[in-house]
Amino acid sequence: MKETKTILPLCPVCKKGVVREYEVKSFLGLLGARERIQCDNKKCGATFERKSEDALRLIPSARFVNKYEGETLRIEEWNRIAKGGLSDRELYLKKIEEGELPVASDEEVRNLGIVLKKGELVHAYGQVEYWEERLVSRHHGIYGGPSIRVARGVYIRTGTYSGVGRSYPELRHIDTGTLIITNKRVLFTGNFRSFTIPLRKITALKVRNKMDLIISVEGREKAYHIMCNAPFTKILISGAIKNLESD
Repeated sequence: MKETKTILPLCPVCKKGVVREYEVKSFLGLLGARERIQCDNKKCGATFERKSEDALRLIPSARFVNKYEGETLRIEEWNRIAKGGLSDRELYLKKIEEGELPVASDEEVRNLGIVLKKGELVHAYGQVEYWEERLVSRHHGIYGGPSIRVARGVYIRTGTYSGVGRSYPELRHIDTGTLIITNKRVLFTGNFRSFTIPLRKITALKVRNKMDLIISVEGREKAYHIMCNAPFTKILISGAIKNLESD
C-alpha cells in the first residue's frame, strides 16, 4: 500500500491521525491499483469513500461509533468537525433552534389554503400522519374442571371459567394530512381531522423512535402523536417557541 497524498490533516473521528490517500495494488497486480482513503492512526483506521472531488463519505465500521457514520460531507466540513466544529446541516439546525427560522413565501401560503392571523408567518410545512393513543381491552381466561366425552370428538366442559380483562395503550392511525408550523401555532389539516395547537399551550415535545413526535398540550389529557421527521420537526417547533418567549 503506497501513500499518495494527504486528504485531511486531522482525522475527524479520532482527532489524532491524518487521513491519507493510499494506492492499493490488487493480487499480483492483475486488476491494477485502487484508491483507499484511511486514517493513519492504527487505533482508529477510519476509512472514507470519495463521492466527488470535494466530498467524502465516512464508511461505517465496527471499530468505532461515530454520529457521522454513513454521511457524505464536503472536505471543508470534515476539517471543521476535526477541529471540534459542526457540519453545515448541524449549523443550520442550530440556527433554527436559536430562533432563526425560514419563512414561507406568499405563494406557498396561498397553496396551503389557510387563513393567517395578523402578524403570523409560516415557517415550515409538510405531509405527516396523525396518530392517537387508545386503550384497547383484551380478555384472558382459563377453564377449571374436567371434560366429559359425550360422543366421538365431542366434549362437555364442566367446572368454572376464570377470566381477567385488561386494557393496553395502543397507537392508532387517525388521519394523514399537512402539518404547518407558524410563529404562533401548530396546525394539522387532514382529510377527516383538523386541529390547532397554540405555541403557548405546548408543555413538552418528545421524540420516540425518530418518527414519532409527541406533543403534550396544557389542558389536554392525551398527547398528539405526529409521525414525521421527528427530530427536525421538534427543532422547528422549539425554535418557534423560543421566538415567542423572546417577544
